[in-house]
Amino acid sequence: MRALSDIMEEFGRLSGLQLNREKSRVYFSSRCTQQEERAYALGVDRGELPVKYLGVPLTVNYAREQDCHSLVDFAQRRVEGWQAAGLSFGGRIELVRSVIAGITMFWFQSIQIPSATIRKVEAICADFIWRGGMHMISWDQLCRPREEGGVGLRPLHTVRKAACVKMAWRFIKEGSLWADWMANRYLRRTNFWACRIDNNFFGHVQGHP
Repeated sequence: MRALSDIMEEFGRLSGLQLNREKSRVYFSSRCTQQEERAYALGVDRGELPVKYLGVPLTVNYAREQDCHSLVDFAQRRVEGWQAAGLSFGGRIELVRSVIAGITMFWFQSIQIPSATIRKVEAICADFIWRGGMHMISWDQLCRPREEGGVGLRPLHTVRKAACVKMAWRFIKEGSLWADWMANRYLRRTNFWACRIDNNFFGHVQGHP
């Protein structure tokens, strides 16, 4: 911990960016011993996981439905703010397409969102499109291409799969520092697609919980 503290001090000296230790937290694995002593040596308080970073829950385990309440709340607040805007049917479709899809993609690229959370967000979007009344067309039908009678919305489970494929591509092809570290740590005797590691990252990019 002393070495880590020295590194942060050196970074601050060279960059002019000083660490605010009062607002900083250190997070340990459950296997780590003497956590309080190590946090004290670093000069920051010990934090507890899960913790939110840029609105997304960070956890060493797979994200649970209760960890993703903030995504559902965000979608609900958004549509409530739009309700009084007097939007046409097409306007409501475009808002769902752009705003909701944008924020969910950000989440999908960060964690593996549970299917129950996806269903809740889609239900909120469908209620907004139909103004809380009877759904004249099912969500699945709305997500079909226009030539098939839909409006071209993207089903969120498909967006989740696309995010997994993108992350897998980055891991395999980019050759970045984080990818090299993960490969050296977990893939010494196997390859990416063959590994079955109980690990949040690999579960996310391989698309299985």
